[in-house]
Amino acid sequence: MNIEPKFIPLHLQQSELIFCVYYEVFTTIEEAIAREKQLKRWNRAKKEMLINQINKEWKDLSPEILEW
Repeated sequence: MNIEPKFIPLHLQQSELIFCVYYEVFTTIEEAIAREKQLKRWNRAKKEMLINQINKEWKDLSPEILEW
């Protein structure tokens, strides 16, 4: 599936994002930044466990996000 994004935030442009398998929604930027800092401290196994709880097939969630 080839999805042409309408807008790619700068922090995602700098990484080589191929598809999105996990995301969270926050009401404030402060909450989002705090959560991002928390997740950055986690090891890969813990991050994979979090993804598997929400998206066991690791399917691309980009179409879901682009519908917002």
